[in-house]
Amino acid sequence: MSMAAGKSQPHLRQSRHQRVLAGDRLEHYGAARRCHVEGCATVLSRYNPSSTCAVHAGWKDTRQRSHA
Repeated sequence: MSMAAGKSQPHLRQSRHQRVLAGDRLEHYGAARRCHVEGCATVLSRYNPSSTCAVHAGWKDTRQRSHA
């Protein structure tokens, strides 16, 4: 399949595994962080930039549907 004139090849993100093997440093946000919502005891991943857990961050449905 050829690309149309003027369009570049799609950029493929490297997986975490590929970045580690390549020696790239993974960004992290500190260990043993907890959700900032009072009463929530969820421990956040060191790779999660958010200050809240997924439950308290809310859900953003950005999927596009083909049906009405």
